Amino acid sequence: MKRKRYRSFNLYIRLYRILYRLFLSKEWDHLRKSVPFFKLDKSSCKVRWKGKDVLGLESWDALYISSEKLVVVGSGPSLKRHREHLKLFGPNVTYALVNDAAALIGSDVPAEEAIVIIEDDRFLLKKYDILRDLPNDTRLILSLSALYALCFIDAENASRFRIWFMDGAASPFDTGRYSRSEMAGISELVVTDDACLSKNLELGHFGCGTVAYAGIQLGFLRRTKQVYLVGVDMTNFNLPRFNENDTNAAWTGLARSYQSRILPAFTLASEVAKQEGMTIFNCSDDSIIPRDIFPYCPLLADAAKSAGSSGD
Repeated sequence: MKRKRYRSFNLYIRLYRILYRLFLSKEWDHLRKSVPFFKLDKSSCKVRWKGKDVLGLESWDALYISSEKLVVVGSGPSLKRHREHLKLFGPNVTYALVNDAAALIGSDVPAEEAIVIIEDDRFLLKKYDILRDLPNDTRLILSLSALYALCFIDAENASRFRIWFMDGAASPFDTGRYSRSEMAGISELVVTDDACLSKNLELGHFGCGTVAYAGIQLGFLRRTKQVYLVGVDMTNFNLPRFNENDTNAAWTGLARSYQSRILPAFTLASEVAKQEGMTIFNCSDDSIIPRDIFPYCPLLADAAKSAGSSGD
């Protein structure tokens, strides 16, 4: 199956960013994702686009997350079988829906229990229709590049969402990139030779090649006791996501990142979770992630099998 690549920004923005990279040091290269037209005042939590105030950002203190259960929902093919059974997680649960999984709001996940996490501008450039269909006041957690893309696509309507800005822990907005020794001196950041993890998204997040890792880091913000991964397969990189088919499947870099970045990050998350009295479960029966890292939870797979048997 040939993967379709994402559309990009217009030529002016791309040329502007090339020049920006040429004239600034690598220490500031991460800010290339915020030019041109975009201004963020972190002190007032205001976002400006082309000289106009377009939205205000929410305070992290105002973000409700269940202290009992956080369900991080990816978009792997296994979600096709499991989506209708998400309600089995019961009450006192928060759903962190990453990228395509936002499409579950309304049909399989109540909007008031959902938080959408988007880390990559390419998702919005390709699939903004998913967000366009979401109800007003849907909670979004957006990285710098995703926030820029939202303003680029639909600045006039961006304020209808409740938005939290997910900064980069290693490369904060309006600041030069931190060294590993500088990050190691911050108590809520865990820094090792192989991976990094943020226990407080207000300080920023670390990427590892899958946005599901941002969902996992969200669990540390409130030290949620049980974190469940759904649709985080990592075995079927060439298959379409749960809401795609062979003709519209978007490009993914998971296969390239799994061994070198994703697996070390997941291993670190498992170790830190145990230290914090948390458990991270994997609900995907197809997943390649070792079960000694994230123990397997058969709740959804058993329900899907039972539903299939009763339908025979």
